[in-house]
Amino acid sequence: MRKLLIIEDDKIYAGVLERAMTKRGYIVETVNDTSEALNRLQAFSPDYTILDMNLNGESGIELIPFILQVNSAVKIIVITSYGNLRAAARAVRLGAADVIAKPISLEEIEHALECPRSRAVPPPDSILSPDKAKDAHLVAFFEKYDRNVSRTARKLAMHRRTVQRLLKKSKIIMQLASGKESDSAFGRARRMFRFWSSIMPPEKKL
Repeated sequence: MRKLLIIEDDKIYAGVLERAMTKRGYIVETVNDTSEALNRLQAFSPDYTILDMNLNGESGIELIPFILQVNSAVKIIVITSYGNLRAAARAVRLGAADVIAKPISLEEIEHALECPRSRAVPPPDSILSPDKAKDAHLVAFFEKYDRNVSRTARKLAMHRRTVQRLLKKSKIIMQLASGKESDSAFGRARRMFRFWSSIMPPEKKL
């Protein structure tokens, strides 16, 4: 029996991840903030925890000591979109087994959960800045909707000209046209959408 607690303030992402990990054989519970997490830890006593570094503006890594109090052998994986190396290092010092930058593939998550602690991937050399994470999100939708600016704008509830301006500003169109996928946010964004596509039902065309 592999019990997994997901502590993630993005309810849509948490729900998708919960369904995906349930299909992989985990018994999963999801909470969306610090107080919910503290309330569920004792009753659920997870073997694994996926913990978002930023929980509604609060530091998720401050929960690590409380998680370990419930089960000192729990495997804690911290995930983050924003942050810095100091926060990642602090998470590891407090007892996290791994720190992974979003977007994350399902395979990356399962590997981090199941690999021995001594073989876990070290904290990332860099964590996406808010601007790069926003660019990654935008290009992921742009790719998903066949590089159609209008469909991307409707899906993101943004004005078409705003999407065009952001694409041009971040030089995404030029990168896509050249066929080059950088090792920054853009490559990881594509991997994230492959992950979503593998577990979500087909979507009706807009």
